Amino acid sequence: MWTKPTTPSDKTLVLLGEAPGEQEEKQNRPFVGPSGTLLRETIMTMAGLDMDEWHVTNVFSQRPPNNDLKAWTLNKTDHKKMGLIPRDSPLSKQYLLPQYWDQVEATEKLLSELQPSLIVCLGAKAQWLLTGDDRIGTFRGSFFQSRFGTAISTFHPAAILREYKMLPVAVMDLVKARHWLAGTL
Repeated sequence: MWTKPTTPSDKTLVLLGEAPGEQEEKQNRPFVGPSGTLLRETIMTMAGLDMDEWHVTNVFSQRPPNNDLKAWTLNKTDHKKMGLIPRDSPLSKQYLLPQYWDQVEATEKLLSELQPSLIVCLGAKAQWLLTGDDRIGTFRGSFFQSRFGTAISTFHPAAILREYKMLPVAVMDLVKARHWLAGTL
């Protein structure tokens, strides 16, 4: 589940979310529900960015039960009890079950093919894919190098809908991205 940019650009730009919500699942497009409306109409606009210039995708292509990725994870002990070996870094101290890794690998393949100039990680799980660390405070607002290129993390729009005081911070993170793209940072 992803969209290509509709406006030509000399740079390959990626907005990387976490997983589809209810509206995204129904329309088979990322960021078309309430969080997408906030992202497109408020955050991107206030930051002076055009969402149509960005590839938009999620780490996971399927909607987790009740929009909760924890349903797809177990702690290390429970993994071992099931005869599984926990793979890679944990998501909020939980490890992804093997049957969901194909979604992660498909996103990694897409990012490898795109070779983006800049990736904006929208939320902790998007940051996890690039860094192995899902603590959003670790990288939020700072540029970092990932195996797919330069990236910056900010809050996911769904989190901002729950805690609106994060809106100015997310806007400023994307203003930084705009300045970086313009070569003025």
